[in-house]
Amino acid sequence: MLQYQRGEVSTLSLPSLLTGWLAGPQVEKLNAVSEDKILKMAISSLSEIFKIEEDRITQYLVASHLANWNSDPFTLGAYAYAMVNTSEARKVLNEPVDKTLYFGGEALYEGAEMGTVEAALASGKNVARRIIEDH
Repeated sequence: MLQYQRGEVSTLSLPSLLTGWLAGPQVEKLNAVSEDKILKMAISSLSEIFKIEEDRITQYLVASHLANWNSDPFTLGAYAYAMVNTSEARKVLNEPVDKTLYFGGEALYEGAEMGTVEAALASGKNVARRIIEDH
């Protein structure tokens, strides 16, 4: 995530937010690369995409943050995606166990946005409603 101040580009006083996302086998090549180097790569990429000098992009950079999901011990780079039997598995996991154990999250969302933050939030709300109804 790169956060930059719009400055001369706009009269808005709030900072703008730019999010970049890397996926696929190429990500593993970046496991040993420092956050600073990845930020420099991102700035270089933006420079090429928008035909703006890297120094100018860096000048407006307010903050940056790198989330390396690949090295996160709880996700190990994984995210949800549908497979052949996903619908059946989702039905089972969406049912509480003895009204004491409830599952929710991006993988259990039944809409088209499975695997997204929106799906995780929607699923969490559905589970919260279910808990309230059950108790």
